[in-house]
Amino acid sequence: MRLTIILLFMSFIAHAQQYDLVVTSNMDSIACKINTVTEDTVYFEMKANYEWVKQSTPKQQIIEFSYKTIDSDLFRFRKGSTIIMRGPSGIRNKKEIITNFDNPRNSLVASFLGFGYARTIPFRNKLSLNVGLGLSYFYERPLAEASLLFGGPKYHFETGVNIFSTKSEGVVLPFAGFRYQNPNGFLLKLSATYISYSIEYRKYAAVLPILSLGYSF
Repeated sequence: MRLTIILLFMSFIAHAQQYDLVVTSNMDSIACKINTVTEDTVYFEMKANYEWVKQSTPKQQIIEFSYKTIDSDLFRFRKGSTIIMRGPSGIRNKKEIITNFDNPRNSLVASFLGFGYARTIPFRNKLSLNVGLGLSYFYERPLAEASLLFGGPKYHFETGVNIFSTKSEGVVLPFAGFRYQNPNGFLLKLSATYISYSIEYRKYAAVLPILSLGYSF
């Protein structure tokens, strides 16, 4: 139950939002939710000073407005607001992730194995090292991770090991899989993990699918 809540929360905060657009005569491009459009006024909600507020602007002060035009993943906003920042030429300033060196380096990640913090260290554009430390759900003991990332900047093949300890021994779980890192911070990992275990002195082995969700910054 605790893991489900964590994963749903991470997915919610990282999910990209689709906003409407209002461009005013003073050249402010505002990501917003348009509520009502009358003959002479546009009523909408926008974020200002970190809070969502209702606004109404006469149509003669609006250059254009449109619905579901703005993807929050693709634009930078003024601090505490949903007013879109602009570059020197007046073009909207997109969040561009060109190489692995541009990606966020820090991540908070959770899966059914546990949760923790990880740091990515790029060696070159298509190769990075990822190391992390957290807490295992099974024994409430430290959980470590080390892996190599191939490709990027958004889509990676990842292979490495998860390491956690029991009361009597350390357990090493090798894994390999796919990693997606969104420029806005959302992180998703789908991997297959090899485990071996004993039941009544008989040894067994299995490959388990693992879903991990996180946020990078």
